[in-house]
Amino acid sequence: MSVKETPSKRTLNRFRNAVISWFDDNGRDYPWREDTTPYRILIAEMLLRRTTATAVLRVYSPFLATFSSIEELARADQAEIQRTVKGLGLQRVRANHLSRTSKTIQNDHGGEVPNDLDVLLKLPGLGRYSAAAILNFAFGQSVSMVDGNIAHLVSRVLDFESASPDDESIWKLVDNIGQPDHDRRLYWGMIDLVALVCLRSNPRCQLCPLNNLCEYYRKAT
Repeated sequence: MSVKETPSKRTLNRFRNAVISWFDDNGRDYPWREDTTPYRILIAEMLLRRTTATAVLRVYSPFLATFSSIEELARADQAEIQRTVKGLGLQRVRANHLSRTSKTIQNDHGGEVPNDLDVLLKLPGLGRYSAAAILNFAFGQSVSMVDGNIAHLVSRVLDFESASPDDESIWKLVDNIGQPDHDRRLYWGMIDLVALVCLRSNPRCQLCPLNNLCEYYRKAT
C-alpha cells in the first residue's frame, strides 16, 4: 500500500509541528508520562496492550506499589500478579507475560530493562510498537512507532490507503514524519488526538490542529 501522492517534506514537517504544539497545550497527563524510567515504561506498555489508558490508570500505581522493581516482580507468584491486574482483561495472559518477562530480565540482563530492539522483541508480551515505545520513551532513542491509533490518524489525514499498523509503508511514513529526533511528544500527541479529537466515528474536525492538512476534512467540507 502507498499514499496516493507522496507528502512533501514540508507537509510532514507541518504535521509533526502541529501535533507537538497541540500536545503541549492539550496532552493528557498520565503517571507513566511523568516518570519515564525504564521499569515504569515497561510496565505501562505491557499493561496498555489491548486495553484503555483509563483502565490502566486504575491499576498502574497499585501495581508499582506492590511490585516496585524488576526483582520484586520476578519473585512474585503469578497468581498475585494476576490479582493486581484484574480489571484490565486477559489478566491470566497478562500476568504470565509480566512474570516471564521480569524473570528473563532479572536472570539474563541483571535486572536492567534492555535498550536493544531485538532483545526487547524476544520478551513475552512485547510487540514491535511496545518495544519501540520503551526505546523512545524510556531511553530517548530516536525510533518511530506505529499502533492502531497512530495508523488511523496518519491514514485519515494523509489519505493513506491502509490503516493497518502492520503495513510497512505506514511505518516508513511515520518514520519520515518523526525525523530527525522522533520527539516523544509527537507520538503521545497522535495517540491523544485520536482519543480526544480524531475519533473514528464523528470526528471533531473543527478542533483538530491538522484540519488544514487533512484530506478527510477537505472531502467532508
